[in-house]
Amino acid sequence: MLTLLRDITGGRRFWPVKTPGDTKLKPWDIDDVDQIWAEVMEYYHQGESLILSNKAEEFANAAQVDALESDDREGLVREYLDMRLPSNWDDMDLYARRSFIRGDEFSEDAIRNCKKRASLHHEVSKVLVIAPLRVAESTWDEEAAKWDHLKHLKISKVLGTEKERINALYRKADIYIINRENVKWLVDKCGKDWPFDMVVIDELSSFKSHRAQRFKALKKVRPFMKRVVGLTGTPAPNGLIDLWSQIYLLDGGERLGKTITT
Repeated sequence: MLTLLRDITGGRRFWPVKTPGDTKLKPWDIDDVDQIWAEVMEYYHQGESLILSNKAEEFANAAQVDALESDDREGLVREYLDMRLPSNWDDMDLYARRSFIRGDEFSEDAIRNCKKRASLHHEVSKVLVIAPLRVAESTWDEEAAKWDHLKHLKISKVLGTEKERINALYRKADIYIINRENVKWLVDKCGKDWPFDMVVIDELSSFKSHRAQRFKALKKVRPFMKRVVGLTGTPAPNGLIDLWSQIYLLDGGERLGKTITT
């Protein structure tokens, strides 16, 4: 089939139709096109839907893909975009970058930096999960063990007595899990040396009160976090005012202001 569509976004308006090519008829002239549109209008007035059925849309999508223009360089571009870059990429000159891309010179440092960047993926090094006590005790590590791509993660539960919690903090791990009742203790313990650049709050709505100690504590260390994820099915159980403290923990006050009276 002739490739005539440039991209799938604009091409979705077209349904290319294959023809045998051995007809004696010439390409349509303008009168033929007008006749086709007139018949389309007639069918529309008779109640014919302008929206394709699910089955017809599948055929149309397949025809659109077949008619897409292709480029031999597409694979090279995709490979380049998916390439993991070393952490010192910004400091490398043009020749060093070209050498890295071609694979001419792979120093041990470059390979090590590249692997490190790949493992961090989003440049996150230490994750804290805040959850209800029962969830913190079993759910997170049990779920991680079920998935092959998560089994390599080391999890440390910051639970139990103060001594047990401190030992858990010093244990080398990828993810640290603590119950929400101990958030204030953790903030007081770490202070400005807050080590977690990503925080996941399981049941974010438990931080809905801006007067609660757990919220005030977490607010103090919010500037040290690169990424915050909130999980909840009921973000505003008592009204929209409950959203402010939760959104503040997510974006540091960017959307709803630094204070609840803003």
